Amino acid sequence: MARIFNTSDDRETKDVCLRSIAQVGTDEACEFVLDVMRSNTGGFGSKERQFLQDNAQERMLSALSRNYEHEPDKDLRRFLGGLLETIRKT
Repeated sequence: MARIFNTSDDRETKDVCLRSIAQVGTDEACEFVLDVMRSNTGGFGSKERQFLQDNAQERMLSALSRNYEHEPDKDLRRFLGGLLETIRKT
């Protein structure tokens, strides 16, 4: 999915790839989606947040924690904190 995302020029294809990657729910998948959010590739941002929110799971905790601790962007840090809180409550 990451390879398809990186090589495709089609926005819909990229959205499907990111949604699928977020659904995997691993640390690596979470890191990939966060990297796309940070680079804001092709106007992405709010969709990635929604993909992560919809698929937040315990397997993402260490990636989210690491990124939360080192995130300089206040809005993204707040978002990550909210995801961490949501996952820990379940």
